[in-house]
Amino acid sequence: MKYLFTICLFFLSSILFGQIAVQVVTEEWEPYNYIRNGEVVGISTEIVKATLEAAGLTPIFTVNPWSRAYYKALNTPDTLIYTIYRNEERENKFFWIGPINSAPRHYFYKLKSREDINLKAIEDAKDYKIGLLSNNYAHQKLIEEGFDEENITLNRSTDLSIQMLLAGRIDLFPGDQIATALELKKMDIPEGTIVPVLQIFETEALAYMAFNRQSSPVLVDRIRNAFEIVKSRGLIEEMTAKYNSLP
Repeated sequence: MKYLFTICLFFLSSILFGQIAVQVVTEEWEPYNYIRNGEVVGISTEIVKATLEAAGLTPIFTVNPWSRAYYKALNTPDTLIYTIYRNEERENKFFWIGPINSAPRHYFYKLKSREDINLKAIEDAKDYKIGLLSNNYAHQKLIEEGFDEENITLNRSTDLSIQMLLAGRIDLFPGDQIATALELKKMDIPEGTIVPVLQIFETEALAYMAFNRQSSPVLVDRIRNAFEIVKSRGLIEEMTAKYNSLP
């Protein structure tokens, strides 16, 4: 009965909205969302595209540095953002749809040559200089954990944090295992130069797509219903397997 009710709502909203465009903002973060051959692709992107297609909506993608994408999603009605981790600080700022993929393992990374850096717990990192993306999950989480802003350098992208690490301007940066490995490979950094030193955050957060809080509730519900249909088809597992098999 609940599933039938969902289907009825889905088709009713289709009549109300028709084929309309939805503003979608994201960042360059391979393998979840990134540009290849002029097209926005990635694990999360495929799920977002399939969801909006199932809802009869046309996405208009904009790829920006995370801080700009986050600001736009916070301040522009009917704007969708992904891949975004859900946490307490963000909970009431968005309408959430998902999760769209499982939480990858996150680590603090350091130069292998920095044998003086040995972390046993997240608190041990408080005395080191850390590179972060402004307003991303790691930034917000570390502030919650009591890290001093003076020891944090905010960057527009992960590759800038990696460059600063190589130049000795920071000591650590947090990153997820899959995306960091791809970024290091893309930057042609020899294997073993930068290594994980401590797993952080565990599985506290999952990745979602999220709507600006001033968005139409009917539109949000329409996309939520479409997502449930897409999820029931096994697309999340299919896309994860597809991108994990890419060279």
